[in-house]
Amino acid sequence: MTDPLPFYERFTAAARKIMLVANREADQHGHDYVGNLHILFAAIETAPEVLTSASVNIEHLRDATGERLRRTPTAGAKTTIMNALAESQSRGDDVVDVRHVLIGMMTNPDETVAAVFDGVGIHLDDVRQLLIEGLDAD
Repeated sequence: MTDPLPFYERFTAAARKIMLVANREADQHGHDYVGNLHILFAAIETAPEVLTSASVNIEHLRDATGERLRRTPTAGAKTTIMNALAESQSRGDDVVDVRHVLIGMMTNPDETVAAVFDGVGIHLDDVRQLLIEGLDAD
């Protein structure tokens, strides 16, 4: 299988899987784009341990994301991907991993993603910092 975008070549297998699942989620919801909610939902489904390592209650976040995804379209996936690549490069990392993707999403979160986290009592800045600390520990 070839990647739909050439910059996925730097993505780890786990990060690629998130993007593939996000594409499937968009298709299943009849959306003609991949948005940040699709990416967040895919991360919850395929790499929940990354978010739980940042003290996120995955069940609450899954429910809130699924609810928003059914009723609120979002864009921003391209920005998230570009932010993830920039984060990886700024750290001197050779690849883009799940943490990079999530940090990329949280760098400039759209209103819907911010509302999902706020709705379950999670502060994006706190999670972003814990994800960065996770990268530092790797």
